[in-house]
Amino acid sequence: MKTKIILLLLFMFGLNILVGQSKEKRKQLKEEKSQKEYLQIKEIVEFKKYLFEINKVIPNGGPSINVSGHSYYIEITMDSIYTSIPYFGKVHTSGGYGNNGGVSFDGYIDDYSVTLDDTSKKVTLKISSKKDNERIEFIINVYNSGNSSIMMKSMNRSTIRYLGQLCTKSLLL
Repeated sequence: MKTKIILLLLFMFGLNILVGQSKEKRKQLKEEKSQKEYLQIKEIVEFKKYLFEINKVIPNGGPSINVSGHSYYIEITMDSIYTSIPYFGKVHTSGGYGNNGGVSFDGYIDDYSVTLDDTSKKVTLKISSKKDNERIEFIINVYNSGNSSIMMKSMNRSTIRYLGQLCTKSLLL
């Protein structure tokens, strides 16, 4: 009887070691994948040819609005920015980037900065552009999987947030 108990304990101990090793291996694989995605995002942002597909709008003080399936985007091409995004909020002056209830414009980038957080594997972009009499600033956080949180600020409009996905332009051609 003691022999059976000892064998059972040894078996359980051996099984526990095997399971523990597979957990470590999974954790290591997950970390390697995360690092690879982070390096790809850094490279895409450095190349300055990318696009954010917008799938959710979060107005200031309002509920989120799903806009998946529509062609809303923010595109960066070297020194230019192109946007076609919805806007739900307060406009402080008349005029702006079109009269369709959104922000749609083509313009040159005035300021472009990239902050890399290697610990959390997050890339933060600050992009500003001016067209006519409105200056707009985008603060974009890009996470490992390409998921992005975008805040749009303007002196003429209430702040608004967007959720989207980073895409390279080569994927869209």
